[in-house]
Amino acid sequence: ILLIYKALPTVVYLRTYMYSSTMDLAKEFSKRFCPHRGLGRENTISAISSGIIGKSFLVEFDVQLYNQELHLGHPPKVNKLSTLNDALQLFINFKSIPKIDIKLNEHDQYEAIGLLVAKLNDWSPRFALINIAGELEVTQFMSAELELVSKTSSNIMLNIDPCQRYGEIENSTLAKHLNKLARKPFSI
Repeated sequence: ILLIYKALPTVVYLRTYMYSSTMDLAKEFSKRFCPHRGLGRENTISAISSGIIGKSFLVEFDVQLYNQELHLGHPPKVNKLSTLNDALQLFINFKSIPKIDIKLNEHDQYEAIGLLVAKLNDWSPRFALINIAGELEVTQFMSAELELVSKTSSNIMLNIDPCQRYGEIENSTLAKHLNKLARKPFSI
């Protein structure tokens, strides 16, 4: 949580949402940082709705590219009936923030990130926390993170899990990557 407090002042402009200050958002995170995956079968509209109605601060769900659109689901399963746009519509008029885990692979990473960026730019000025996951090489993760951060507003926050994404890389390599990002990650 200490990293979150340090990142907040440089990343988030809160007057555009329902929190009046950085400290208000930090207090919420300190109370409820653990994301909610909803009740019932995960990555469904009903599960996401239950997390929002339950007033969870973060409601997590997975998306992946399917038929040239971002659908809910964790590979290899896809929810063909529900899209990222459907999920984002649930958050309107609520304080809950979507935590979107986008699942990429080397064949669709650029198309998927491009679609995510477009949806998130339509979503702005609302907040979202993004985690990039999937079957990629280290340089592909870094490229996807650079593209996401450079093409979205500061209300779109990046979560980085270096152990999961990067494996065993030098700290200096990770530091160089973080310095290239247009803004600091929200959480590591």
